Amino acid sequence: MKILFMGTPDFATPILRALADKHEIVGVITQPDKAKGRGKNLSFSPVKELALELGFTILQPAKIATIADELTAFEADVFVVVAYGQLLPEKILNIPRLGCLNIHASLLPKYRGAAPMQWAILQGETTTGVTIMQMNKRMDAGDILLAESMQIEQMNFAELHDKLAELSCAAIIQALENLPNLVPQKQVEALVTYAPMLTKQHGIIDWNNTADRLVNQVRAFYPWPGVYTFYKGKPLKIIECAALDEDGTGVCGEITESNNRLLVKTGGGVLSISKVQGQSGKIMPVADYLRGRPMEVGEILG
Repeated sequence: MKILFMGTPDFATPILRALADKHEIVGVITQPDKAKGRGKNLSFSPVKELALELGFTILQPAKIATIADELTAFEADVFVVVAYGQLLPEKILNIPRLGCLNIHASLLPKYRGAAPMQWAILQGETTTGVTIMQMNKRMDAGDILLAESMQIEQMNFAELHDKLAELSCAAIIQALENLPNLVPQKQVEALVTYAPMLTKQHGIIDWNNTADRLVNQVRAFYPWPGVYTFYKGKPLKIIECAALDEDGTGVCGEITESNNRLLVKTGGGVLSISKVQGQSGKIMPVADYLRGRPMEVGEILG
C-alpha cells in the first residue's frame, strides 16, 4: 500500500518506522523548521530527522491547503496522520482513495485535542489507549475504525508516551491490513471530553487540591511543563511524590516535616515529596536537597 505520512513530534517517529517496514512511504509531510536557542539556528522536527535518515521525500508547508496538487501527485492510497499539527481541510481529506487515517493517543471520544495523554493522567484515568479514526474536517471527530486500550498504572507522561507510541504501531498496521473490513463507528458526542494544549501555567501547584490530585499533576506534566511551587520566592520543581492518607495539621501548603523527608499539607491528605529540582539545579532526592538548603517547618509553599 502506498502511504503518505504526516507527523511532527517524537511520538510519530516509531510509527513512521513501523509503516516503512510494511508499506511504501511515498512522502512525508511535517511542520516547518523552527528557530531555536540564542543563535536562532533552525531545528528539524523529529519526523523530519527520521525521514532524512530513511531517504523519504519531505514537504514542510506552512499551510497544508497550499500544496493540494503536490499531495495529489504522490498518488498515495491513504494518508496516515499522527500529531501533525494542522487541521486538514476537506479538499486535502478527499485526495487519497482510501481516505485519511489519524492515530490519536486516547480512547475517543475522550480527550480530543493536543495533550490527551497528559490530561488522562491528570484526571486519574486508569485506562487509556489509541484510536485509529477516519478523519473529517473537525478536530478528532472522525468515525472510529479501531481502538486498542492499555492500563496506565502509575506511569508518568514520559513513560505512557513511549508505551502508547508502541501500541500505535501495532494498531495502525492492523488497521491497514484489515481496512476493507473495518466498520466505522460514529463517536458519541455526549461523551466527548477535551485535552487542550499545555502551557507553563498548568504546572503551578494549587495546594488546595488533594494530595492524590497533585500526584497526578506531577505524573502528567513530567517532563514538561513540570510541576512547581515556590519557597521564599524561588521556584521548586517537584519531580516525584506520593499521597499520604493522613490529615496533617496547619493550612494548605504548610510544611509539616522537613528533616529527611518533605511533607506538605494539602486540601486533602499530605503530600510526601521524594525528589525535587531547585532553580537552575539538578534533580536530586529531597533528603540531599534539604541538607544543602534547609526548609523550615511551618513555612508556606506557594
